[in-house]
Amino acid sequence: MIDALRSELAALAPATAPLEPDAAAREALMNLAFGHAQEFLRGLAEGPSYQDPAEAHVSPLEPEFAEQGRDPAAMLAYLGRSVDRPGITTASPRFMGYIPGGGLFHSALGDFLAATANKYSGFASAAPGAARLENATIAWLARVIGFPEGAAGTLTSGGSLANLTAIVTAREARDAEGKPSQAFRTLVLQEALKRGVLMPSLVVSFAHGDEDIDRTVEAVGEALAVYRRALDGGIERFLEGRPVQPVFRPRN
Repeated sequence: MIDALRSELAALAPATAPLEPDAAAREALMNLAFGHAQEFLRGLAEGPSYQDPAEAHVSPLEPEFAEQGRDPAAMLAYLGRSVDRPGITTASPRFMGYIPGGGLFHSALGDFLAATANKYSGFASAAPGAARLENATIAWLARVIGFPEGAAGTLTSGGSLANLTAIVTAREARDAEGKPSQAFRTLVLQEALKRGVLMPSLVVSFAHGDEDIDRTVEAVGEALAVYRRALDGGIERFLEGRPVQPVFRPRN
């Protein structure tokens, strides 16, 4: 049984060899990919921030998924005309949206290095350096925002997962007695409202100017200061009225 399995794996080895290129092949692929990236970046300064989405369908691959590999240079050319070019160019200096961000070259290099090492960063004993780096980044962000010492968090893949994480965290939060802290959630809303900010969530849009954002940051900071005093002195001393009811429940 084992010998037959070994023979089968040996027979498949030549077919999988292209997935493990040697140093020379890696260098050639890297040069092609870097040249493609350089050409893309050079075109950002004068190029349009939006191209007709129909361009994505002008020259499709036939078939889209071939049984054999394709020429790397040809595939990069396809990537440029059918993927990079059509639609919104988020890396353009004329792209003004905030979702998604514009992209940074250093971040692209970081993504490449992280993907190359492919560390299991969600498991500290498997990737202690990556886990430490995430914790250090979160601690730095907490200091920048002004969170108290000992604040913790996690890095997510994007806004959707971040919002889901925040919703579940808020739903499952407990007070000192182990009960859901709906009163404390209400306290933050109450204190923000007192300062002229209606804040069921924090979402920035183009309708908000610098003054609006500064006012929100100030209101949140003052609300959290009251929150801290309520933790120390009792919520009943600060909450006015009854707590609001949760929107998201384990079973709606």
